[in-house]
Amino acid sequence: MSLTKHEFGRMLMAKLESSTDIVGLSRWAQQIYLDNSRGLEIELKAVLLDLGRMEDAPEFEYSAEKLVDMARTMMGAEK
Repeated sequence: MSLTKHEFGRMLMAKLESSTDIVGLSRWAQQIYLDNSRGLEIELKAVLLDLGRMEDAPEFEYSAEKLVDMARTMMGAEK
């Protein structure tokens, strides 16, 4: 079974409740991508790759507010 946007949104929201550390979030997203890359929807792949880039440079970072919005949007996606 592949990871859905809805499931990832729930995972991201839970992660944000425990930490907003950019490096930690970036590495977490990279690991999810690596663990699930073959079965991911294209849009979710793009999100995970974007999140994985956050530790590369400040211009790639998302604010905590934007990350929460992203999680809420994904949780609203079809299951």
